[in-house]
Amino acid sequence: MAGSERLEKDLENLNAGDHIACIYKNKKEQLSIVIPFILTGLKDNLKCIYIVDENTKQEIIEAFRKVINIDEYIHSNQVEVLTKDEAYLRGGFFDPDKMIELLRQNEKKALKDGYNGLRVTGEMTWIFTTLPGVERLIEYEAKLNYFFPESSCSAMCQYNEKKFEPEILLDVIRTHPKIIIYDTLYENPRYQPPDEFFAQIKGEIRRKTYEKARDTIIQRNRMEAMTEQQEREKKLILDSMSEFVSYYGPDKKIQWVNRAAAALNGDEGLVGKYCYEVWHCIDEPCETCPAYTVWETKTYEEGEMTTIDGRTWHKKDSPVYDHGELVGVVEVARDITARKKAEENLRASEEKYRELVENINDVIYAINKEGILTYVSPSIQSFIGYDPSEITGRDFREFIYTEDLERLNTNFRRVLSGKTSTNEYRAVAKSGDIRWMRTSSHPVSVGDHVAGVQGVLTDITEQKYSEEALKKSEEELRLIFENAKDAILWADTETG
Repeated sequence: MAGSERLEKDLENLNAGDHIACIYKNKKEQLSIVIPFILTGLKDNLKCIYIVDENTKQEIIEAFRKVINIDEYIHSNQVEVLTKDEAYLRGGFFDPDKMIELLRQNEKKALKDGYNGLRVTGEMTWIFTTLPGVERLIEYEAKLNYFFPESSCSAMCQYNEKKFEPEILLDVIRTHPKIIIYDTLYENPRYQPPDEFFAQIKGEIRRKTYEKARDTIIQRNRMEAMTEQQEREKKLILDSMSEFVSYYGPDKKIQWVNRAAAALNGDEGLVGKYCYEVWHCIDEPCETCPAYTVWETKTYEEGEMTTIDGRTWHKKDSPVYDHGELVGVVEVARDITARKKAEENLRASEEKYRELVENINDVIYAINKEGILTYVSPSIQSFIGYDPSEITGRDFREFIYTEDLERLNTNFRRVLSGKTSTNEYRAVAKSGDIRWMRTSSHPVSVGDHVAGVQGVLTDITEQKYSEEALKKSEEELRLIFENAKDAILWADTETG
């Protein structure tokens, strides 16, 4: 953000009671300060008064016309442009107390007229006259600090640096709590409250003045020590992190790094380098790199990058703002090479397991405590004709032959109690055919509780039918032997 833009932001946050000195070098700089000072006052419904001297009324009005319809505010009397003779030098002389009383009266009138307060700015070159009282300028500036803090009035006193002697400018600094120097607003550390200021210029330095100076030195030393300690603690915290932390400045180059990041490039160092010189496999910015996309999106970004050595990093980049301006990017990077490798191995293992499950003839199943099928492998279709999607989420007992249900329920409860079970049951296929299966079931626990059942079922239909056919054949042969009236001889063809 340019200095003028930052100043406009600061002027928007001024409060009633603020007493500001404005020190400028030329007319362009002067107008860049006083125009937003008045405009923010109008926005806050303040009565605004501009006292001219270095410029004419018409020059100031024309300057405002370039950015706002100032005539509308002049006609409504929200803006008044006065000369030094209509304000500071009314009556042909200057009296600080009368001028402050004039401000007080204008403040009361502004509040009575429905405004939120009064805002005043004046060009202070009026003191370069021979009229009585102008030598009391600094007395006036100091006394204003009795009036402003309790008022609904804010003011900015304009000083052309090229026209005022350094002695006056130094006193201006000492009598204003806030000061604008060129294009920046400062809280003034050299400001002296009016009692202290008047005691000093009269040569009546009081003990309280000394004690305040002494305590200010002590307090500042404590604050500096505290700041140094905080900076040390921040550095210790950053250096203790295993993640790589770096900061990119406005030029998009690395300005500082923590210890872990410093170790990344060994002796080559990282400070002063662009992101692509550290992370990328190319010699120019990468469009997908979070460190660069933040400058475009102006929001938090994250992503993964693979460095030229084959390592993979997860990067989190956050914008850093100063007075609303994006001034840098903080990046935290973690080496996730091992994690990515583990994920790849897991995916490969899962794929092999999936292929194994989907291609074996046996059916793998999972059932919750309520008896609902939560998983069934694809081979169920070749067993009873249902696609897994048709039966997942249904009660498995719907597919069991009625005469086997009581025995199955008994064994299901047994497995839920923590036992394993191997049994044979009949299932009803989608076609209505009866199929035989052998199940091997075991409990699945979550913590100390059984959450369901997992197992494998094998299609033994053909085996069962073969056993029944063999049994039937043997029974028929037995009946033949038992009921035959003739003798039956058995001959061994090998023994003769």
